[in-house]
Amino acid sequence: VSQSRYDEARQFFAHVRLVESRLAAALEFGLGYVTLGQGMDSLSGGELQRLTLTLELRRAQLGGAWFLLLHPGTGLHTPDISTLGRLLRMMVSRGASFIVLENREEFLRFADQVVEF
Repeated sequence: VSQSRYDEARQFFAHVRLVESRLAAALEFGLGYVTLGQGMDSLSGGELQRLTLTLELRRAQLGGAWFLLLHPGTGLHTPDISTLGRLLRMMVSRGASFIVLENREEFLRFADQVVEF
């Protein structure tokens, strides 16, 4: 699915704020390639994690919310990791906390604390 499909869907649902905002978040955080109507059981673990995080954005405050991400960078290219990092920073600014288990060094720049083992 192309971004234009998401743009068409956003225009169609412009009057339904909940649907439009979720489509906008999917585009903003790198999920615009997922086919509209695609079953969640066909998504990868990383895609499911990102989808879950974008859905959490609907909450005004995330204070006290903890998220555990297991290898969210699997299958992502460097620009996609930057997009995911932007999402994580946005959620942290709203009060969320994350524990991320990841092998890729690109994630170090998003960390407040790093535990190596």
